[in-house]
Amino acid sequence: MNQRIEQKSARRDAIVAAAAVQFGQHGFEATTFGRIADELGRPRSWIGYHLFPSKESLASAVVAEQRARWEDLFERVVAVPEGLPRLLTALLEAAEEARSSPVAVAAVRLLREAPELSLTLPSLATSWRDFAIRQVRFEVEERPPTVAVEPAAFATQLLAASFGVFETNRSVWSTTDVFESLAGLWTVLLSGAGFEIPEMLRRDEMLRRDEPAPSS
Repeated sequence: MNQRIEQKSARRDAIVAAAAVQFGQHGFEATTFGRIADELGRPRSWIGYHLFPSKESLASAVVAEQRARWEDLFERVVAVPEGLPRLLTALLEAAEEARSSPVAVAAVRLLREAPELSLTLPSLATSWRDFAIRQVRFEVEERPPTVAVEPAAFATQLLAASFGVFETNRSVWSTTDVFESLAGLWTVLLSGAGFEIPEMLRRDEMLRRDEPAPSS
């Protein structure tokens, strides 16, 4: 890669990173090219319409970057038992990432705003909704008749509530106990639907998961 291409790539990455900060803090409508330029410490013309001809194209670039990470996440959690443990592990890891990633924060907010604003954003090979429905359906089929929920409806409710907790606490998320914030919510939702509460929602179980494997 020659120097000119490297410089263009670095410039694009810097613009996307600055846009992510602004989208995450202010949402799509309140974010402007001027604010993004201020975040960069550059004149507005530095963004360049040849790179991003519209604010929606910038939002798409931010979401595309984060969705690539979510694709990797969905692949990693295959090692976790299918059903609620896999779904909740994925949600917990996504929430933990949002503690330090402006791109993750922005992507969550943009995706929540997209339907109301009619934004066209990049699709994911496996969407959060499809992933959640599949895991809830597996759990329902493995449980006795006491669990009587419609998988799509419950999965949608669980996702909305989980990302809603993040949105509500976004300003202090970096100092929030992510496990405590989500585990309490999930316990209420799952018990109300008749599900057995997964062991992973116990704090001692989560601590054991994070311990390094013993050396041989």
